[in-house]
Formats: sequence, C-alpha cells, structure tokens
Amino acid sequence: MLDGPGYTFCADVDTVPPPGWDASKARKYKTFISVAAQYAGRPVGMVTVDSTALGDLDEGDVRVAGLFATLIAMTDIYSKKSVP
Repeated sequence: MLDGPGYTFCADVDTVPPPGWDASKARKYKTFISVAAQYAGRPVGMVTVDSTALGDLDEGDVRVAGLFATLIAMTDIYSKKSVP
C-alpha cells in the first residue's frame, strides 16, 4: 500500500476479512481502516483507525483517515527538511 495511494477498509474482520488476514490472532477491534501516509509521492508510513464496535467506521471515514495520513506525511517530510 505504501507504493500507491491505497487503503484498506474492513467493515467486519470476522465475516469479511481482508486478503492475508491472520484470523488465528486475537484482536479487540472488529472494523478498521488503514491508509498509506504519503506526500509528494513519498511514502512515510501507515495510519490505521479501528473500533471495537461494528458500524463505527464506514467508507466515508476513509477520506478523513486519508486527510490525516497526508497531514502526518507532510509534517514528517517537512520536519526533516527533505522536500524537493
């Protein structure tokens, strides 16, 4: 996901887990969004938001998580003064 503008939204990890999901691990959360944190084509990490309650997150929250991921990436890059 760091190589592209990707994200993962999983509405229910029990009934529709994402590809590669390890169901043998115990987790407290039931839904999550993971978004690549990147700015100017430079990946710096991931932002993940999760919830223990089904229905707390939806596709609309992906845009908000993406905004925060971009802000975090900008802050990281500018704090290192490595922006071209």
